[in-house]
Amino acid sequence: MLSDPLLRDRYLRHLGRLGGLLERECDRNQVDKSLFALSEFYRDFFAETRRTFAEEWDCDLLGVFRHLRGTGALEITASAATHAILPILQPPGAAHAQIAIGCNQFRETFGGDPSGFWLPECAYSTEIAKLLQAENIRWFIVDAHALEQALAPARRGSFAPCFTKAGPAAFARNVHASRQVWSADQGYPGDPAYRDFYRDVGFDLSPEELSPFPKGSFTGIKYHRVTGRDVPMKEIYDRTAAEETARRHARHFVERCIAELGSVQADDWNPIVIAPFDAELFGHWWFEGPIFLEQVILAAAENQLLLTTPSEFLRQNPTQQVSEPAT
Repeated sequence: MLSDPLLRDRYLRHLGRLGGLLERECDRNQVDKSLFALSEFYRDFFAETRRTFAEEWDCDLLGVFRHLRGTGALEITASAATHAILPILQPPGAAHAQIAIGCNQFRETFGGDPSGFWLPECAYSTEIAKLLQAENIRWFIVDAHALEQALAPARRGSFAPCFTKAGPAAFARNVHASRQVWSADQGYPGDPAYRDFYRDVGFDLSPEELSPFPKGSFTGIKYHRVTGRDVPMKEIYDRTAAEETARRHARHFVERCIAELGSVQADDWNPIVIAPFDAELFGHWWFEGPIFLEQVILAAAENQLLLTTPSEFLRQNPTQQVSEPAT
């Protein structure tokens, strides 16, 4: 999909229309200092997005990912052909087709075999492990309970993978790390300083002001912050405060990961914290998410917290318990 010329062209035209709308927004908001500053921010933000995509990346996002994979900066995993819950698919053979098509698409796109596989919704069964082994997949990720309640309980909990009897290793995502980001009550994205996703000029402006965007659509131009739960009047978004909040949350996240690792009695083995999240969270639902990721990387380096990938971890720690994860 990302290589489709039609979609690339539509994306560029969309960014062009956004630029026109934002020029009008800058004019409309001149009397309001806060809104005018936000209008300018969005105008520059989307202009830079268009420049990066069209000029720096030559409209080839997959090429950027291929380059980063080639340098070792990223490990990219395969996944199912569609977001299918593999263990319950019918008829027999459907799960095999989903996995095989996903792996073949990976090979076609990146020119090599995938080492890891993302199971949609982390849904697992013993048969799925066999299908992954048939594609030479070396690891996948499950929810924490899958190792905690494994047939042979994981002696190291979610802090180390277990090899399945079929072959691939199962890594369990860390409950506490996940909760810090995903929890509706405790998660970072709900902080009052962050940009509110749902309040959008597509709902606030008149059809004439929005043209050519239809009334009631999300434009990506949002002037308000979360402010609080069930707050009818959202306050104006403060970009500087939001960025500082993201930096603070990143430092807190790294501190929590270090504390998690420090709580493990691991004299003769290396523990790992697995923290997987949907990519759409960062930048889409959580506008400041990319800043958070950048600051996590910087804070990890500053605190000597090693960042790694499952494949690299297995290369350095090849001896692990054999068990069968719970479903």
